[in-house]
Amino acid sequence: MYPEPSSNSPPDDALIRLDEVLKRIPVSKFSYYQGQKLGLFPAAIRIGPRASAYRYSEVRKWLENPEAWQREHKIKE
Repeated sequence: MYPEPSSNSPPDDALIRLDEVLKRIPVSKFSYYQGQKLGLFPAAIRIGPRASAYRYSEVRKWLENPEAWQREHKIKE
């Protein structure tokens, strides 16, 4: 659904930072964090005491079919 910004995408097991995620999912940081809390966007994993990253495989799955990904990961209200 959403196009990849370039043909040199990272491997599926790569960890990418939020700025790379936002290049692929064009929303503001605030909107992304709010959507992440609701299970609408892939969540970060901790990679250090003050650092987090995102699994590229999850971002890629979201890009391929956001609605299906959200149904699978949405937080129950």
